[in-house]
Amino acid sequence: MGAVKEESSITEIASYDEWRIKVMEELNKPIILDCYADWCQPCKKLTPVLEQIAQQHEGKFKLVKLNIDNLPQLA
Repeated sequence: MGAVKEESSITEIASYDEWRIKVMEELNKPIILDCYADWCQPCKKLTPVLEQIAQQHEGKFKLVKLNIDNLPQLA
């Protein structure tokens, strides 16, 4: 996984440094942390719902996505 994917209220983290900055040091708004895996069927069903809610409520909270297969030490 490469750089931070960020669109409006949705962020995908790909490193420990991004985790620290985007999650642990976020003080401005609440965070929903979506720990997922590409192979996980429930995750595949939940992801579009979470993303739609984040877009509908833009600015009220931040959806941070964490692929547990890429960063298992954070999950």
